[in-house]
Amino acid sequence: MGAAKHRTLAQVMAEEIGTTLVGGTITSAILSTDREEYGFKVRCRDGKIRVVWVMSDEEGNGTGFLEITEGSR
Repeated sequence: MGAAKHRTLAQVMAEEIGTTLVGGTITSAILSTDREEYGFKVRCRDGKIRVVWVMSDEEGNGTGFLEITEGSR
């Protein structure tokens, strides 16, 4: 039995971005209500709007990541 294939967070995120966001159109820039976080809305190839937040760890010293959620039309 072979060892389980472990994927890094970077690999998972690159795949998510590639399958979900590539080919979409950024429709607007957004700020959270407390103005602490920022991101953008994307109309994806499947017609759905997704909200993408640019996140970081609490200390702000990490590499950061994108949080992708389905939004409204």
